[in-house]
Amino acid sequence: MNNPPTIALPSPSILPEISVIVATHNGLERLPELLENFRTQTLEPERFELIFITNGPDDGSASLIRRERAVSLAMQVRLITTTYPSVAVARNLGIAAARGTYITFVDDDDWLSPGYLQALLEVAHPSKIVLAPMANCADRESVPDFDHYLNRGMFKFSGMTVSFAKVSEVAAANSAKLVSSAILKRHRYMHELTSGEDVLFWSEVLSTEKVKVRVLAPGAGAVYYRHVREASVSRTLTRKFVQERISTIGKLKTMALDAPKHTVPLGRLINGQASNIGRFLMKHPEDRTWVLDEILAADIPDFPYAIFNAQTTDHLVISYAFPPYNDTSALVVGRRVCIARQPIDVITQQLDNIRGRDLPSLELVRESVGNVMTVKGRGVFAHWGRISEFIAGGADTVAKRELVRGRPYKSIYSRTQLPAAHILGALLKIRNPKLHWTAEFSDPMKIDAMGNVR
Repeated sequence: MNNPPTIALPSPSILPEISVIVATHNGLERLPELLENFRTQTLEPERFELIFITNGPDDGSASLIRRERAVSLAMQVRLITTTYPSVAVARNLGIAAARGTYITFVDDDDWLSPGYLQALLEVAHPSKIVLAPMANCADRESVPDFDHYLNRGMFKFSGMTVSFAKVSEVAAANSAKLVSSAILKRHRYMHELTSGEDVLFWSEVLSTEKVKVRVLAPGAGAVYYRHVREASVSRTLTRKFVQERISTIGKLKTMALDAPKHTVPLGRLINGQASNIGRFLMKHPEDRTWVLDEILAADIPDFPYAIFNAQTTDHLVISYAFPPYNDTSALVVGRRVCIARQPIDVITQQLDNIRGRDLPSLELVRESVGNVMTVKGRGVFAHWGRISEFIAGGADTVAKRELVRGRPYKSIYSRTQLPAAHILGALLKIRNPKLHWTAEFSDPMKIDAMGNVR
Protein backbone atom coordinates (compact mmCIF):
# COMPACT_ATOMS: atom_id res chain seq x y z
CA MET A 1 0.00 0.00 0.00
CA ASN A 2 1.09 3.56 -0.66
CA ASN A 3 0.09 4.76 2.79
CA PRO A 4 -1.75 3.31 5.79
CA PRO A 5 -5.53 3.77 5.84
CA THR A 6 -7.19 6.12 8.27
CA ILE A 7 -10.17 4.79 10.20
CA ALA A 8 -12.77 6.94 11.88
CA LEU A 9 -14.14 5.10 14.91
CA PRO A 10 -17.76 5.64 15.98
CA SER A 11 -18.80 6.71 19.45
CA PRO A 12 -22.02 4.73 20.12
CA SER A 13 -21.60 2.13 22.85
CA ILE A 14 -24.23 -0.22 21.44
CA LEU A 15 -22.77 -2.51 18.82
CA PRO A 16 -24.72 -2.72 15.55
CA GLU A 17 -26.22 -5.98 14.34
CA ILE A 18 -25.23 -5.41 10.70
CA SER A 19 -22.13 -3.82 9.19
CA VAL A 20 -22.80 -2.60 5.66
CA ILE A 21 -19.51 -2.38 3.75
CA VAL A 22 -19.28 -0.03 0.77
CA ALA A 23 -16.02 0.09 -1.20
CA THR A 24 -16.03 3.23 -3.35
CA HIS A 25 -13.61 4.44 -6.01
CA ASN A 26 -14.30 7.84 -7.62
CA GLY A 27 -17.82 7.56 -6.26
CA LEU A 28 -18.55 11.22 -5.48
CA GLU A 29 -21.45 11.45 -7.95
CA ARG A 30 -22.98 8.13 -6.89
CA LEU A 31 -22.77 8.36 -3.11
CA PRO A 32 -25.56 10.92 -2.43
CA GLU A 33 -28.21 8.61 -3.92
CA LEU A 34 -26.82 5.65 -2.02
CA LEU A 35 -26.85 7.55 1.29
CA GLU A 36 -30.45 8.56 0.65
CA ASN A 37 -31.26 4.91 -0.07
CA PHE A 38 -29.84 3.88 3.31
CA ARG A 39 -32.05 6.48 5.02
CA THR A 40 -35.13 4.72 3.63
CA GLN A 41 -34.30 1.36 5.26
CA THR A 42 -37.06 0.09 7.57
CA LEU A 43 -34.50 -1.41 9.95
CA GLU A 44 -33.88 0.97 12.85
CA PRO A 45 -30.72 3.00 12.09
CA GLU A 46 -29.08 2.15 15.41
CA ARG A 47 -29.13 -1.53 14.41
CA PHE A 48 -26.72 -1.13 11.48
CA GLU A 49 -23.54 0.75 10.64
CA LEU A 50 -22.29 1.99 7.28
CA ILE A 51 -18.58 1.51 6.61
CA PHE A 52 -17.36 3.42 3.55
CA ILE A 53 -13.89 2.66 2.22
CA THR A 54 -12.61 5.17 -0.32
CA ASN A 55 -9.76 3.70 -2.33
CA GLY A 56 -7.59 5.49 -4.86
CA PRO A 57 -7.09 9.22 -5.54
CA ASP A 58 -9.24 11.59 -3.50
CA ASP A 59 -12.21 12.80 -5.58
CA GLY A 60 -14.05 14.43 -2.68
CA SER A 61 -15.89 11.27 -1.59
CA ALA A 62 -14.21 11.23 1.84
CA SER A 63 -15.29 14.82 2.55
CA LEU A 64 -18.85 14.00 1.50
CA ILE A 65 -18.98 11.04 3.88
CA ARG A 66 -17.47 13.11 6.72
CA ARG A 67 -20.19 15.75 6.21
CA GLU A 68 -22.85 13.03 6.26
CA ARG A 69 -21.40 11.61 9.47
CA ALA A 70 -21.43 15.07 11.08
CA VAL A 71 -25.09 15.73 10.34
CA SER A 72 -26.44 12.19 10.72
CA LEU A 73 -28.01 11.78 14.12
CA ALA A 74 -29.44 8.34 13.47
CA MET A 75 -27.24 6.38 11.09
CA GLN A 76 -23.83 5.20 12.22
CA VAL A 77 -21.50 6.29 9.43
CA ARG A 78 -17.83 5.30 9.43
CA LEU A 79 -15.02 6.11 7.01
CA ILE A 80 -11.83 4.34 5.97
CA THR A 81 -9.54 5.96 3.40
CA THR A 82 -6.64 4.52 1.43
CA THR A 83 -4.93 5.70 -1.72
CA TYR A 84 -4.41 2.10 -2.85
CA PRO A 85 -6.90 1.60 -5.73
CA SER A 86 -8.18 -1.91 -5.05
CA VAL A 87 -11.70 -3.06 -4.27
CA ALA A 88 -10.27 -6.24 -2.72
CA VAL A 89 -8.08 -4.24 -0.31
CA ALA A 90 -11.02 -1.95 0.48
CA ARG A 91 -13.30 -4.88 1.34
CA ASN A 92 -10.61 -6.49 3.49
CA LEU A 93 -10.27 -3.24 5.45
CA GLY A 94 -14.04 -3.07 5.84
CA ILE A 95 -14.23 -6.63 7.16
CA ALA A 96 -11.43 -5.96 9.64
CA ALA A 97 -13.17 -2.82 10.94
CA ALA A 98 -16.71 -4.26 11.08
CA ARG A 99 -18.33 -4.32 14.53
CA GLY A 100 -21.62 -5.87 13.51
CA THR A 101 -22.64 -9.46 14.18
CA TYR A 102 -23.30 -9.80 10.45
CA ILE A 103 -21.83 -8.25 7.31
CA THR A 104 -23.32 -7.37 3.95
CA PHE A 105 -21.74 -5.65 0.95
CA VAL A 106 -23.21 -2.93 -1.27
CA ASP A 107 -21.53 -1.45 -4.36
CA ASP A 108 -21.64 2.33 -4.55
CA ASP A 109 -23.75 2.40 -7.74
CA ASP A 110 -26.35 -0.13 -6.54
CA TRP A 111 -29.30 0.26 -4.20
CA LEU A 112 -31.57 -1.72 -1.87
CA SER A 113 -35.29 -2.23 -1.37
CA PRO A 114 -36.50 -0.42 1.78
CA GLY A 115 -36.95 -3.66 3.72
CA TYR A 116 -33.68 -5.22 2.58
CA LEU A 117 -31.65 -5.11 5.80
CA GLN A 118 -34.64 -5.96 7.99
CA ALA A 119 -35.64 -8.98 5.89
CA LEU A 120 -32.09 -10.36 5.91
CA LEU A 121 -31.71 -9.86 9.66
CA GLU A 122 -35.00 -11.60 10.45
CA VAL A 123 -33.66 -14.94 9.20
CA ALA A 124 -29.96 -14.39 10.01
CA HIS A 125 -28.08 -17.22 11.70
CA PRO A 126 -24.35 -17.61 12.52
CA SER A 127 -24.08 -20.77 10.41
CA LYS A 128 -26.15 -19.57 7.45
CA ILE A 129 -25.54 -17.28 4.50
CA VAL A 130 -28.75 -15.41 3.72
CA LEU A 131 -29.17 -14.95 -0.04
CA ALA A 132 -31.52 -12.29 -1.45
CA PRO A 133 -32.96 -11.88 -4.96
CA MET A 134 -31.00 -9.57 -7.27
CA ALA A 135 -32.46 -7.36 -10.00
CA ASN A 136 -30.39 -5.97 -12.86
CA CYS A 137 -31.17 -2.36 -13.76
CA ALA A 138 -29.85 0.03 -16.39
CA ASP A 139 -30.80 2.93 -14.08
CA ARG A 140 -33.19 3.70 -11.23
CA GLU A 141 -36.06 4.39 -13.61
CA SER A 142 -35.76 1.20 -15.67
CA VAL A 143 -37.82 -1.95 -15.19
CA PRO A 144 -35.87 -4.36 -12.95
CA ASP A 145 -34.74 -7.54 -14.68
CA PHE A 146 -34.97 -10.62 -12.45
CA ASP A 147 -34.42 -13.12 -15.28
CA HIS A 148 -30.70 -13.91 -15.05
CA TYR A 149 -28.59 -16.90 -14.10
CA LEU A 150 -28.17 -15.90 -10.44
CA ASN A 151 -31.90 -15.84 -9.76
CA ARG A 152 -32.69 -18.82 -11.98
CA GLY A 153 -30.36 -20.92 -9.87
CA MET A 154 -31.75 -19.79 -6.51
CA PHE A 155 -35.48 -19.24 -7.10
CA LYS A 156 -36.27 -22.97 -7.13
CA PHE A 157 -35.08 -23.06 -3.50
CA SER A 158 -37.00 -19.96 -2.34
CA GLY A 159 -37.68 -20.01 1.38
CA MET A 160 -35.42 -23.05 1.88
CA THR A 161 -32.09 -23.67 3.58
CA VAL A 162 -29.83 -25.67 1.26
CA SER A 163 -26.19 -26.61 0.73
CA PHE A 164 -23.60 -24.87 -1.44
CA ALA A 165 -23.96 -27.77 -3.89
CA LYS A 166 -27.56 -26.74 -4.61
CA VAL A 167 -26.90 -23.02 -5.18
CA SER A 168 -23.36 -22.52 -6.44
CA GLU A 169 -24.61 -19.13 -7.71
CA VAL A 170 -24.20 -17.83 -4.15
CA ALA A 171 -20.46 -17.57 -4.86
CA ALA A 172 -20.82 -15.91 -8.26
CA ALA A 173 -21.58 -12.40 -6.98
CA ASN A 174 -20.30 -10.38 -4.03
CA SER A 175 -23.56 -8.73 -2.99
CA ALA A 176 -27.12 -9.71 -2.10
CA LYS A 177 -26.15 -11.76 0.96
CA LEU A 178 -25.74 -11.50 4.73
CA VAL A 179 -23.01 -13.47 6.53
CA SER A 180 -21.65 -13.83 10.04
CA SER A 181 -18.79 -11.39 10.54
CA ALA A 182 -16.96 -14.03 12.60
CA ILE A 183 -16.79 -16.21 9.49
CA LEU A 184 -15.71 -13.46 7.11
CA LYS A 185 -12.96 -12.23 9.42
CA ARG A 186 -11.22 -15.57 8.80
CA HIS A 187 -10.90 -14.89 5.05
CA ARG A 188 -9.38 -12.32 2.71
CA TYR A 189 -10.02 -11.10 -0.82
CA MET A 190 -7.05 -11.57 -3.17
CA HIS A 191 -5.86 -8.04 -3.91
CA GLU A 192 -3.67 -9.31 -6.78
CA LEU A 193 -6.79 -9.60 -8.96
CA THR A 194 -8.96 -6.81 -10.33
CA SER A 195 -11.76 -9.23 -11.25
CA GLY A 196 -12.69 -12.71 -10.10
CA GLU A 197 -11.56 -11.98 -6.55
CA ASP A 198 -15.18 -12.13 -5.33
CA VAL A 199 -15.76 -15.59 -6.82
CA LEU A 200 -12.59 -16.90 -5.19
CA PHE A 201 -13.44 -15.28 -1.85
CA TRP A 202 -16.93 -16.72 -1.60
CA SER A 203 -15.86 -20.09 -2.99
CA GLU A 204 -13.27 -20.33 -0.22
CA VAL A 205 -15.83 -19.35 2.43
CA LEU A 206 -18.40 -21.86 1.22
CA SER A 207 -15.97 -24.72 0.68
CA THR A 208 -14.12 -24.38 4.00
CA GLU A 209 -16.77 -23.19 6.45
CA LYS A 210 -19.65 -25.30 7.79
CA VAL A 211 -22.42 -23.09 6.46
CA LYS A 212 -25.74 -23.54 4.72
CA VAL A 213 -27.50 -21.08 2.40
CA ARG A 214 -30.88 -19.62 3.33
CA VAL A 215 -32.60 -18.47 0.14
CA LEU A 216 -35.08 -15.63 0.61
CA ALA A 217 -38.30 -15.79 -1.36
CA PRO A 218 -38.98 -12.97 -3.88
CA GLY A 219 -41.80 -11.67 -1.66
CA ALA A 220 -39.73 -11.47 1.52
CA GLY A 221 -39.10 -7.74 1.05
CA ALA A 222 -35.39 -7.91 0.25
CA VAL A 223 -34.23 -7.03 -3.26
CA TYR A 224 -30.70 -6.02 -4.23
CA TYR A 225 -30.78 -3.72 -7.29
CA ARG A 226 -27.59 -4.08 -9.33
CA HIS A 227 -26.73 -1.24 -11.70
CA VAL A 228 -25.54 -2.93 -14.91
CA ARG A 229 -22.96 -0.72 -16.58
CA GLU A 230 -21.11 -1.64 -19.77
CA ALA A 231 -17.99 -0.05 -18.30
CA SER A 232 -18.00 -2.20 -15.16
CA VAL A 233 -14.91 -4.34 -14.56
CA SER A 234 -16.67 -7.65 -15.17
CA ARG A 235 -17.80 -6.47 -18.61
CA THR A 236 -14.52 -4.99 -19.80
CA LEU A 237 -13.38 -7.71 -22.20
CA THR A 238 -9.63 -7.20 -22.28
CA ARG A 239 -6.64 -9.54 -22.41
CA LYS A 240 -6.09 -8.88 -18.70
CA PHE A 241 -9.69 -9.97 -18.11
CA VAL A 242 -8.90 -13.30 -19.83
CA GLN A 243 -5.67 -13.78 -17.88
CA GLU A 244 -7.57 -13.29 -14.62
CA ARG A 245 -10.27 -15.75 -15.73
CA ILE A 246 -7.56 -18.33 -16.40
CA SER A 247 -5.95 -17.63 -13.01
CA THR A 248 -9.32 -17.90 -11.27
CA ILE A 249 -10.01 -21.25 -12.92
CA GLY A 250 -6.66 -22.56 -11.73
CA LYS A 251 -7.32 -21.49 -8.14
CA LEU A 252 -10.87 -22.92 -8.18
CA LYS A 253 -9.48 -26.24 -9.38
CA THR A 254 -7.01 -26.24 -6.48
CA MET A 255 -9.91 -25.57 -4.09
CA ALA A 256 -11.79 -28.53 -5.58
CA LEU A 257 -8.80 -30.79 -4.90
CA ASP A 258 -8.65 -29.57 -1.28
CA ALA A 259 -12.44 -29.85 -0.78
CA PRO A 260 -13.56 -32.85 -2.89
CA LYS A 261 -17.11 -32.84 -1.50
CA HIS A 262 -17.58 -29.42 -3.13
CA THR A 263 -16.32 -30.51 -6.56
CA VAL A 264 -19.73 -30.11 -8.22
CA PRO A 265 -20.51 -26.49 -7.23
CA LEU A 266 -16.90 -25.44 -7.77
CA GLY A 267 -17.05 -27.10 -11.18
CA ARG A 268 -20.06 -24.95 -12.09
CA LEU A 269 -18.15 -21.83 -11.09
CA ILE A 270 -15.17 -22.98 -13.16
CA ASN A 271 -17.44 -23.38 -16.18
CA GLY A 272 -18.81 -19.89 -15.56
CA GLN A 273 -15.30 -18.45 -15.72
CA ALA A 274 -14.62 -20.38 -18.95
CA SER A 275 -17.84 -18.98 -20.38
CA ASN A 276 -16.47 -15.48 -19.76
CA ILE A 277 -13.46 -16.40 -21.89
CA GLY A 278 -16.00 -17.33 -24.58
CA ARG A 279 -17.54 -13.87 -24.32
CA PHE A 280 -14.10 -12.38 -24.95
CA LEU A 281 -13.51 -14.63 -27.97
CA MET A 282 -16.90 -13.78 -29.45
CA LYS A 283 -15.75 -10.16 -29.50
CA HIS A 284 -12.10 -10.88 -30.33
CA PRO A 285 -11.90 -14.08 -32.42
CA GLU A 286 -8.52 -12.97 -33.74
CA ASP A 287 -7.09 -13.50 -30.25
CA ARG A 288 -7.92 -17.21 -30.09
CA THR A 289 -4.34 -18.43 -30.56
CA TRP A 290 -3.15 -16.02 -27.88
CA VAL A 291 -5.82 -17.34 -25.47
CA LEU A 292 -4.86 -20.97 -26.15
CA ASP A 293 -1.19 -20.18 -25.57
CA GLU A 294 -2.02 -18.43 -22.28
CA ILE A 295 -3.94 -21.48 -21.11
CA LEU A 296 -1.10 -23.80 -22.05
CA ALA A 297 1.37 -21.59 -20.17
CA ALA A 298 -0.84 -21.75 -17.06
CA ASP A 299 -0.55 -25.57 -17.10
CA ILE A 300 -4.01 -26.20 -15.60
CA PRO A 301 -5.08 -29.88 -15.75
CA ASP A 302 -8.35 -30.65 -17.55
CA PHE A 303 -8.99 -27.07 -18.59
CA PRO A 304 -12.66 -26.64 -19.66
CA TYR A 305 -11.97 -25.74 -23.30
CA ALA A 306 -15.32 -27.20 -24.37
CA ILE A 307 -17.25 -24.43 -22.62
CA PHE A 308 -15.88 -21.54 -24.69
CA ASN A 309 -15.38 -23.61 -27.85
CA ALA A 310 -19.09 -24.44 -27.94
CA GLN A 311 -19.92 -20.74 -27.51
CA THR A 312 -17.68 -19.49 -30.29
CA THR A 313 -17.74 -22.09 -33.05
CA ASP A 314 -19.71 -21.91 -36.30
CA HIS A 315 -17.90 -24.93 -37.76
CA LEU A 316 -19.12 -28.53 -37.69
CA VAL A 317 -16.90 -31.56 -38.29
CA ILE A 318 -18.66 -34.70 -39.52
CA SER A 319 -16.48 -37.70 -38.79
CA TYR A 320 -17.98 -41.18 -38.56
CA ALA A 321 -14.94 -42.15 -36.48
CA PHE A 322 -13.50 -39.61 -34.06
CA PRO A 323 -11.17 -39.73 -31.03
CA PRO A 324 -11.01 -41.48 -28.66
CA TYR A 325 -11.82 -44.41 -30.97
CA ASN A 326 -8.67 -46.25 -32.06
CA ASP A 327 -9.22 -45.80 -35.77
CA THR A 328 -6.95 -44.45 -38.51
CA SER A 329 -9.62 -42.13 -39.89
CA ALA A 330 -10.36 -40.80 -36.41
CA LEU A 331 -6.70 -40.03 -35.81
CA VAL A 332 -6.31 -38.28 -39.17
CA VAL A 333 -9.26 -36.01 -38.42
CA GLY A 334 -7.84 -35.46 -34.93
CA ARG A 335 -4.58 -34.25 -36.46
CA ARG A 336 -6.44 -31.88 -38.79
CA VAL A 337 -8.28 -30.41 -35.80
CA CYS A 338 -5.09 -30.17 -33.72
CA ILE A 339 -3.21 -28.25 -36.41
CA ALA A 340 -6.07 -25.83 -37.17
CA ARG A 341 -6.59 -24.83 -33.47
CA GLN A 342 -10.06 -23.52 -34.35
CA PRO A 343 -13.22 -24.19 -32.33
CA ILE A 344 -15.43 -26.98 -33.68
CA ASP A 345 -18.47 -29.05 -32.86
CA VAL A 346 -18.45 -32.70 -33.94
CA ILE A 347 -21.06 -35.20 -35.09
CA THR A 348 -19.83 -38.80 -34.91
CA GLN A 349 -20.97 -42.42 -34.52
CA GLN A 350 -20.77 -44.71 -31.51
CA LEU A 351 -18.24 -47.39 -32.48
CA ASP A 352 -17.76 -49.50 -29.35
CA ASN A 353 -18.81 -52.67 -31.19
CA ILE A 354 -16.02 -52.40 -33.80
CA ARG A 355 -13.33 -50.14 -32.31
CA GLY A 356 -11.48 -49.90 -29.02
CA ARG A 357 -10.70 -46.62 -27.31
CA ASP A 358 -7.40 -44.74 -27.24
CA LEU A 359 -7.96 -42.10 -24.55
CA PRO A 360 -4.63 -40.27 -25.08
CA SER A 361 -5.84 -39.39 -28.60
CA LEU A 362 -8.26 -36.93 -26.98
CA GLU A 363 -5.27 -34.69 -26.32
CA LEU A 364 -5.13 -34.03 -30.07
CA VAL A 365 -8.52 -32.34 -30.07
CA ARG A 366 -9.09 -31.18 -26.50
CA GLU A 367 -8.31 -27.48 -27.01
CA SER A 368 -10.54 -27.21 -30.10
CA VAL A 369 -13.66 -29.30 -29.44
CA GLY A 370 -16.91 -27.86 -28.10
CA ASN A 371 -19.86 -30.23 -28.35
CA VAL A 372 -19.32 -33.83 -29.46
CA MET A 373 -22.68 -35.18 -30.64
CA THR A 374 -22.56 -38.99 -30.79
CA VAL A 375 -25.21 -40.92 -32.71
CA LYS A 376 -26.02 -44.03 -30.69
CA GLY A 377 -26.12 -47.48 -32.24
CA ARG A 378 -23.83 -50.06 -33.81
CA GLY A 379 -21.02 -48.89 -36.03
CA VAL A 380 -20.63 -50.51 -39.47
CA PHE A 381 -18.20 -50.42 -42.40
CA ALA A 382 -20.73 -51.15 -45.13
CA HIS A 383 -24.40 -51.60 -44.30
CA TRP A 384 -26.80 -49.15 -45.88
CA GLY A 385 -29.51 -49.64 -43.25
CA ARG A 386 -27.16 -48.69 -40.42
CA ILE A 387 -25.57 -45.88 -42.44
CA SER A 388 -29.01 -44.42 -43.11
CA GLU A 389 -29.70 -44.54 -39.35
CA PHE A 390 -26.54 -42.48 -38.76
CA ILE A 391 -27.58 -39.96 -41.43
CA ALA A 392 -31.12 -39.56 -40.07
CA GLY A 393 -29.97 -39.45 -36.44
CA GLY A 394 -27.12 -37.08 -37.25
CA ALA A 395 -29.32 -34.66 -39.21
CA ASP A 396 -31.87 -34.58 -36.39
CA THR A 397 -29.13 -34.04 -33.78
CA VAL A 398 -27.59 -31.17 -35.74
CA ALA A 399 -30.99 -29.51 -36.21
CA LYS A 400 -31.65 -29.66 -32.44
CA ARG A 401 -28.19 -28.29 -31.70
CA GLU A 402 -28.73 -25.34 -34.03
CA LEU A 403 -31.94 -24.50 -32.18
CA VAL A 404 -30.04 -24.44 -28.88
CA ARG A 405 -27.24 -22.37 -30.44
CA GLY A 406 -29.72 -19.89 -31.87
CA ARG A 407 -27.87 -19.85 -35.19
CA PRO A 408 -27.01 -22.32 -37.98
CA TYR A 409 -23.51 -23.59 -38.63
CA LYS A 410 -21.70 -21.63 -41.33
CA SER A 411 -19.43 -24.43 -42.53
CA ILE A 412 -19.00 -28.19 -42.34
CA TYR A 413 -16.09 -30.55 -42.98
CA SER A 414 -16.51 -34.25 -43.68
CA ARG A 415 -13.96 -36.95 -44.41
CA THR A 416 -13.84 -40.56 -45.55
CA GLN A 417 -13.05 -43.15 -44.47
CA LEU A 418 -16.01 -43.94 -43.75
CA PRO A 419 -18.44 -42.77 -46.50
CA ALA A 420 -21.38 -42.10 -44.14
CA ALA A 421 -19.83 -38.75 -43.19
CA HIS A 422 -20.06 -37.45 -46.76
CA ILE A 423 -23.66 -38.59 -47.14
CA LEU A 424 -24.68 -36.70 -43.99
CA GLY A 425 -22.68 -33.70 -45.25
CA ALA A 426 -24.56 -33.80 -48.54
CA LEU A 427 -27.91 -33.88 -46.76
CA LEU A 428 -27.00 -30.87 -44.57
CA LYS A 429 -25.82 -28.99 -47.67
CA ILE A 430 -29.09 -29.72 -49.48
CA ARG A 431 -31.04 -28.42 -46.50
CA ASN A 432 -28.92 -25.26 -46.29
CA PRO A 433 -27.44 -24.32 -49.69
CA LYS A 434 -25.53 -21.39 -48.11
CA LEU A 435 -23.53 -23.82 -45.98
CA HIS A 436 -19.86 -24.03 -46.98
CA TRP A 437 -18.97 -27.72 -47.27
CA THR A 438 -15.44 -29.13 -47.47
CA ALA A 439 -15.31 -32.85 -48.28
CA GLU A 440 -12.01 -34.71 -48.04
CA PHE A 441 -11.50 -38.11 -49.68
CA SER A 442 -8.80 -40.56 -48.63
CA ASP A 443 -6.98 -43.21 -50.71
CA PRO A 444 -8.63 -46.21 -48.96
CA MET A 445 -11.86 -45.25 -50.71
CA LYS A 446 -10.16 -46.16 -54.03
CA ILE A 447 -7.57 -48.75 -52.98
CA ASP A 448 -7.88 -51.36 -50.22
CA ALA A 449 -5.23 -52.39 -47.69
CA MET A 450 -3.79 -54.94 -50.18
CA GLY A 451 -3.34 -52.36 -52.94
CA ASN A 452 -6.29 -53.54 -55.00
CA VAL A 453 -8.66 -51.07 -56.65
CA ARG A 454 -12.02 -51.23 -54.89
